[in-house]
Amino acid sequence: MAPCGAGCGTFGAGSGAYALQLADGSRVVVDAVVLATPAWASGDLLRAVAPLPAADLSSIEYVSTATASLAFRRDQVAHDLTGFGFVVPRAENRPVMATTWSSSKFPGRAPEGHVLLRSFLGRAGIEAAAQLDDAEMTKVVRAELREVMGIAAEPEFAEIFRWPRGMPQYRVGHVDLVRRIEAGVAEVAGVELAGGAYHGIGIGDCLREGAAAADRALEHVRGLPEDAVPPQPSDVPAADGVAD
Repeated sequence: MAPCGAGCGTFGAGSGAYALQLADGSRVVVDAVVLATPAWASGDLLRAVAPLPAADLSSIEYVSTATASLAFRRDQVAHDLTGFGFVVPRAENRPVMATTWSSSKFPGRAPEGHVLLRSFLGRAGIEAAAQLDDAEMTKVVRAELREVMGIAAEPEFAEIFRWPRGMPQYRVGHVDLVRRIEAGVAEVAGVELAGGAYHGIGIGDCLREGAAAADRALEHVRGLPEDAVPPQPSDVPAADGVAD
């Protein structure tokens, strides 16, 4: 991402403020950008246009996490599953930091007579469990479920998902840091931030932030003057094919 200077029109249609190079190698010119990337990636993208906010964005730390979803027959789980799961305090120093009883929390997560449990691994300073291979991670989760919930049965299946550098860390002073970042980015017309690194990491938080950022970007674009239509050579037909 770079400011769009002279010759920008050669990158694509439009007369926008920013030139974006996409993953397929193509380039596009735009008037506004919503950066919903991780903070460190947004920092990299903003380095050319806003170096101070970019440095602050890059300072937000992330840890790698993983989830292991295990399915069991209901008769294999003695626990009554009343509630939504359990959270493990850091002081316990266990590899699984929480387990959600997904089929109790949401309808349709498991067929009749079955349950689905999702365990979370990886937290600041204890990321090793999130980096195990599938077989070893499943073994670790089964051992935790056996000790905490008394589940000794072989799961019907296990599904592993990983998020390298996927969980932003809100350190002491995070509110002030975000306030400084947002003030700096506000000086860059047409650039908005969204994602879990700022005001909440939950899905609902990210949806709210994404919608608000999109609204601000649209408001910015609507406020721009319309591009003048360049004069057309006399030998170019009208857009509808009918000469004036």
